[in-house]
Amino acid sequence: MSNEELGDLPESIPESLDQVELLLKKGKLDEAIKIIEGREKEEGIEELRWRVVESKYWSNRGEFEQVIEITKGIKKEIEELVEEKGKYARKRITIDVLYEQAWALKGLGRLDEGLEKVEEG
Repeated sequence: MSNEELGDLPESIPESLDQVELLLKKGKLDEAIKIIEGREKEEGIEELRWRVVESKYWSNRGEFEQVIEITKGIKKEIEELVEEKGKYARKRITIDVLYEQAWALKGLGRLDEGLEKVEEG
């Protein structure tokens, strides 16, 4: 998404996953976390997608240990999912998780571990 499109983001935003990601990109962290924390919990893949976005929030805050904790939980739950939404959705979440873990590890100065996550992805 371009900076121009981000600049056109309206002030009144529907509470959706995509909109929360846009808020994070615009640096509107307080607004994003209010939506994340105030939402109703989902089931399966959709809940995991919300938790990936939550990890992005913590990454933006520089709370990399929190990112690692959240993404480890997501990764464990992905492995427990059977056939919900197919292999593609599970693989996409896994890639997102590994990406967030790699950046968090970089932020913690653990570059070798971060590179391992990149290779795993």
